[in-house]
Amino acid sequence: GKLTLAKLQLMFRDDYVQTTVPPGTELTGPIKSNTNTLAPTAEYKLTDRFSLGGNYTWTHISFPGSDSSSAANAGAQAQQDQTVKQLDRDEHVAGLTVFWKFRPAGDLGLGYQYGTKTFISATERDVRTHIVTFQVRGEVTSKLSSTFRIGILHREEISGVSPNFTGLTMGGGWIFRMSDRTTFTLDTDRSVQESVFEGAQYYVSSSATFGVRQEFSRKLSAVLRAALGTNDYNTRQPLDALRTKWRHDKLAGGTLGLEYAIQPWLRTGLDYTFQSRGSNFRPFNYEDSKISGRITLQF
Repeated sequence: GKLTLAKLQLMFRDDYVQTTVPPGTELTGPIKSNTNTLAPTAEYKLTDRFSLGGNYTWTHISFPGSDSSSAANAGAQAQQDQTVKQLDRDEHVAGLTVFWKFRPAGDLGLGYQYGTKTFISATERDVRTHIVTFQVRGEVTSKLSSTFRIGILHREEISGVSPNFTGLTMGGGWIFRMSDRTTFTLDTDRSVQESVFEGAQYYVSSSATFGVRQEFSRKLSAVLRAALGTNDYNTRQPLDALRTKWRHDKLAGGTLGLEYAIQPWLRTGLDYTFQSRGSNFRPFNYEDSKISGRITLQF
């Protein structure tokens, strides 16, 4: 929901997602997860050029476990469900951002975010985070728009069982509208993700996704996306009986899709998706491809 007053703008969003492919997971195979995100924001116009924004996000993440249809796989599935169950948690993030309007529909922002992660059972994982960010929001030119943000993240492990992290973080992306029918996108992410690999508490995920959308007509369009990324772990783990290494994964993937608009509020699509991971811990190498269909209702 959105409410706009003379100088004040309020927004409210509540998303609920249930999936067997949770975002940010390092594991393979179906992992059932529930994610509920509540995110109210407010922005107050101080002058014609400056405004002050406030945000709060509460995210509840749980892994209820999967129903195994095969007795042969039941034991392995139960073990995986039990392992990932320790990541059930509540995340809270609140912050303030000062925006400067450099174009009629474009802003530069400088902000600070404070956050906590409270784990339901594995309380030794609890962390505090401090993030200072710079962001570009809205139209940069008549053809280029942005949701890009970059900053410094300090992650403090409350119990001290694993090293703290201080480093670069980024997210969002860029949209370039070359013509009425052709659009290019670049999405970036660098973030700290929770880990259940051996003794590692977290890993640093970095990725970039390039996309092209081509509209052939008012009803038919095609999308092509290609992604590259890495996962870097924070502690050395045994590679074999004699050696230990920091785990390092290289990720690649792509999507080719067609979308047909039956009505402005009803769309159908067909996608081919490919993903691969190459790791210096070879048991975690994998390749996966699938063809999927979808129907989208928009109100």
